[in-house]
Amino acid sequence: ADAPHRAGLRAAAPLLIIAGGCLAVVPWLHPNNTCNEWLMKWGQLAAHPLWVPIHQVAMAGFALAASAAAALALLGRSSALGFFAGASLAAGLAIQGMVVLLHATAVSRMGEAFNAATTDAERQTFRVVAEAFERYDVGSSAVAAAFISVGAVLMAWHLAREGALSSLAGVFFAGLGTIWGLQA
Repeated sequence: ADAPHRAGLRAAAPLLIIAGGCLAVVPWLHPNNTCNEWLMKWGQLAAHPLWVPIHQVAMAGFALAASAAAALALLGRSSALGFFAGASLAAGLAIQGMVVLLHATAVSRMGEAFNAATTDAERQTFRVVAEAFERYDVGSSAVAAAFISVGAVLMAWHLAREGALSSLAGVFFAGLGTIWGLQA
């Protein structure tokens, strides 16, 4: 690849750095709760004043990373590999961004309602609804993880082929992307 194509690919670096920063701070800001019952725990955490904003930062990080993935597919030399890599990575990151906010809002609200319920029937109803949201969350995350892993491996290969990444960096980022799928 020639220098203008590599420069175009490198233009997405600021988006990736900001996205990485957003995603890196979330675990540090995320409040902990030692309750063993997941629905009760999420209901208690929903009262934390930073609960939703923390997840909004994560959503922003995933959205910016998805934008960078789409840009990487369009910048530089056009190739089927680059387009497929960018599309897969962008789709997975976008799905994950939406799931993060679902976790912080809908499921946590069900947890609050569960904690406030006064009868076993009410609690059971809230649990069933919350479990439905959670199953959607888990199912969506699995699809996102597959897209992210495949997209990251292909994007690392694409960027290494274009000369925007060294082969060693390409292998590192491909491995990092594979971890995403394995954790799901």
